[in-house]
Amino acid sequence: MKKVLLILLIATLLVVNVNAFEFDNVLKKVDNKEKLEIINSFGLGSKIVDIELIENTDYCLKNCYAIFNVKLYNNNILMTNFDFETDNKIKKQLINSISICEQKTKVVEVPIYNKICDGKNEAYKCRRVIESYKTQEQTYCDWKKYKGEVLPAGEYTVKLEGQKNINDNIDWAFSYLGIEAKEIRKYWAVWESGFNTDLISYYDFEGTTEAEKYTDKYLGRFNLT
Repeated sequence: MKKVLLILLIATLLVVNVNAFEFDNVLKKVDNKEKLEIINSFGLGSKIVDIELIENTDYCLKNCYAIFNVKLYNNNILMTNFDFETDNKIKKQLINSISICEQKTKVVEVPIYNKICDGKNEAYKCRRVIESYKTQEQTYCDWKKYKGEVLPAGEYTVKLEGQKNINDNIDWAFSYLGIEAKEIRKYWAVWESGFNTDLISYYDFEGTTEAEKYTDKYLGRFNLT
């Protein structure tokens, strides 16, 4: 009986410790930056993670993405519980995926230009022509899908991709390490439906003829008469 009580006591303490691990976390916004810090306040203000948004498709019709840097101060997971809502506060279930940048390098050819001028009027008759090429190494991201595994402490470049309805303006955030999405949403980002972004075709009401009014991104102008 004593062994059973001891096991129950240890299990209770473990549950309390796990809950306390995230319960005392607080969110801090870094001034003049799109950067958030999650801090363990009971741990005398020790940092758990830094999150900085570095790129976001503020305007997109359907295919949207964001890239942000995440610095883990200890072995931990990345955010996976994303929260999407419209400007009318309606929750949306968006198809989304999260990937981690694996930096790689490749050799590319870069053109070297020369300026050639004809005549005395250089500002009018000068042009740039390719004279030769040089090779140089270029760094790029090979995006690897993140599956929710615990990662070693370190810095990661993370990419979120999502698909939304073309008419929706999406305010997106995430809950993470005890911080609710509504807290992060105060400082985070939106995906708005911009008229010219990812546009395939449009109708120009100011055109003089039907052929001038209707334009398709891939096929050019259409004659609707």
